[in-house]
Amino acid sequence: MVSASKDIRIRRTAFLAVLLMAAAAFGVVAIAESDNSDAATMYTVRQGSTAPPYYYFSNAMDVEDVTINSVTYSNEVGLSYTPTYSEDDGYGIIVAVPESCPLDTYAIKINYDFIPNGDEPQSSSETFYIKVIAVQNLSVSDQSVVAGGSVSIDTGISGVTVSGQDWLHVSSDGRIYGTAPSAPGTYTATAGYGSQSVSFTITVVSTLVFTSNPAAGVIAYEG
Repeated sequence: MVSASKDIRIRRTAFLAVLLMAAAAFGVVAIAESDNSDAATMYTVRQGSTAPPYYYFSNAMDVEDVTINSVTYSNEVGLSYTPTYSEDDGYGIIVAVPESCPLDTYAIKINYDFIPNGDEPQSSSETFYIKVIAVQNLSVSDQSVVAGGSVSIDTGISGVTVSGQDWLHVSSDGRIYGTAPSAPGTYTATAGYGSQSVSFTITVVSTLVFTSNPAAGVIAYEG
């Protein structure tokens, strides 16, 4: 890693390449399995999700000073990346993992050029790793709740969305919650995660009110 304390400039012709091996026969750059036993940085990412940003150059500079070359990936893997920049962390990349990506560990190697203290350009590289794990299966059970009551459904999936009822919301840890309307009835909503989509119903019933008429020997709950 290049130290942020040095006086460093990146050439406009600097480039970033994400690769493990070149498939010479096809003329493309491929991503393949790698041993991660001594990995300094490892991200565990589910299929259909995006890895956290990896920052490879921490010197604070204008993003225009870096040129990112396009890279072709093997169709079998389909990993892709976008460049990112942070005033605090510098230059980085964000790797997206498609749902079709095979479950494996992949080495992401970043090559770039820099000029320390006005000297001749120097090349450097960094490698981090992405372990791809299976996508979670989305399942939401139907619910019943009294009018005006609280709804709370734990999907266990961070990143789930909900639509169809504007009184339903989703927390950062995947919990669907909200306050049921006052009108009894059956309400249908849809939860989504990646390419998955499931519909579920919330049945709202009248609030039960306790009444008692001992003279008539009647104890009842009325809606």
